[in-house]
Amino acid sequence: MDGLNKRVANCAIAADVNWTPDQQKQVVEYLNSQFYKF
Repeated sequence: MDGLNKRVANCAIAADVNWTPDQQKQVVEYLNSQFYKF
């Protein structure tokens, strides 16, 4: 999960989005539940 959190954080920077920590957490949780299943 640490790697996924870092990846989402880096993608947010690259995409120039200003997600709150809660929004970033929601993205990580969605990706994990739909694709990664950590």
